[in-house]
Amino acid sequence: MNYIGHMVNIISDPFDGPFEGEDFCIDDQGYIQVTNNNVKLAALILRKVNTSNIFPKKLIKIGSSGDSILLGFDDLSESESVHTDNIGPNNETKIQVRKDESGKFFVYVNDRRSTRPLKSMTSVKKFIKNLNQELNQIASVPEESFED
Repeated sequence: MNYIGHMVNIISDPFDGPFEGEDFCIDDQGYIQVTNNNVKLAALILRKVNTSNIFPKKLIKIGSSGDSILLGFDDLSESESVHTDNIGPNNETKIQVRKDESGKFFVYVNDRRSTRPLKSMTSVKKFIKNLNQELNQIASVPEESFED
């Protein structure tokens, strides 16, 4: 059985669903398209596939198209970082930037990939600077303001 067959067996329940072709589709490259922006189903698929320990790479949300959520395996997780940094209060947040074959950059925040591809290192630096400012602003707000 190929790995797409393994994915269908892991994800689908023959009686209760979700059903391939109705609730989600898997293409030949292993990309999963979840229809109707069904966030709960996408989360269920991510959890089932990632906890199965059958696949060598982690299944992640790679984007959305129209009313569909696109899931795929993270091909960049083991590639070399083109830039690393620590940001936020006390430099606790680890930032890594990786580049794919098409030249797009992806930012990993504490080893979690952002879904938004960036076109240049300039836009990456701007993204990191804005994220650093947001983290520092959140850290500077006193805890009393979060209580009811």
